[in-house]
Amino acid sequence: MSALEFQQRVSDIYRGIQQNIPEVQAFYADNFGINLDEQSIFLGALDPTVGEDIVSGRITPAQIGGEAKRAGFEITTSEAKRLQEAGLTQEEARRLFSVAEAQLPRLQELQAQRGIAQEQQIGLEQLSEALVFQSQEEMEIIARLEEQEASEFAPTTGATRTGRRVTGLTEL
Repeated sequence: MSALEFQQRVSDIYRGIQQNIPEVQAFYADNFGINLDEQSIFLGALDPTVGEDIVSGRITPAQIGGEAKRAGFEITTSEAKRLQEAGLTQEEARRLFSVAEAQLPRLQELQAQRGIAQEQQIGLEQLSEALVFQSQEEMEIIARLEEQEASEFAPTTGATRTGRRVTGLTEL
């Protein structure tokens, strides 16, 4: 490996980790019971066993967990690994959790209005199934909720009557 290639690898890894060190530390502490300092996290990412995934723009499950934690979500290591294996980049993981942060409360509120119990409402895992893995079932649930929300605000039209006589159309 050339010095330039090594420098590029180190720079890519450092940028990917240094943006969310506290979140990665929290993820390791919560899921592995390990308290890592900044240097340990960086050196772990440089470990050759991590392989080409990081170099090619893919990230570790801990970085995905860190992005989730940054957005206020707790995910399991198996879910983080599944997202990593799906090929999420750090930017895509950040976008996924930002969308989830914005959309989940609205979707859950729509379900609550329809009497769906909290434990049966859509969660982060179902939303990621729809957005990342393109699961038809979850995508249909979300589409139905959005259609129901849109129909609540659709105008109601009908005939304007004076007595028994139609005098025009009205929009309510």
